[in-house]
Amino acid sequence: MLYLLYGIIMGIAIGTTVGPVAILCVHRSMAQGMWSAFSIGIGATIAHLIFASIALFGMHFIQPFFDAYGHWIQLIGSGIILSIALHIARFAKREKKIDQSPINHTATILTSLAITLSGPLSIASYATFIGILRLKINTVLQASWFLSGIALGNFAWWILLSIAS
Repeated sequence: MLYLLYGIIMGIAIGTTVGPVAILCVHRSMAQGMWSAFSIGIGATIAHLIFASIALFGMHFIQPFFDAYGHWIQLIGSGIILSIALHIARFAKREKKIDQSPINHTATILTSLAITLSGPLSIASYATFIGILRLKINTVLQASWFLSGIALGNFAWWILLSIAS
């Protein structure tokens, strides 16, 4: 159960970083409502679970992938962020009114997931926290509690951000 608490604290601490996904969450919350922002939070939480799993189970399995394709990952992520920035700039020029078009939650989740995964620095953050706390996770149950805590803490942050904006 202690691993759940560690995971919640770590999920909140790393999730609260202000970046493109947080800005997108606030923008979508104001333009399309809270449910669209929740979808962004789901995508970001999934990405953070992937990062935490990589940090927890060992970078040595995934490091060659990032060494080989890191440039492409960053390039694709930059393109996604640039297209979102252009969309926001175009939206800012229009009359300010709430968008009533149907929300494609799947596309929103996948966009958020892709943007968050394009910045693999979060893996280092999770690895650092795991090292600082000297977590020794020896069983699948302990790993499950820890990763559940990451998901709960991270998504709690996105819920709070969605509601507050």
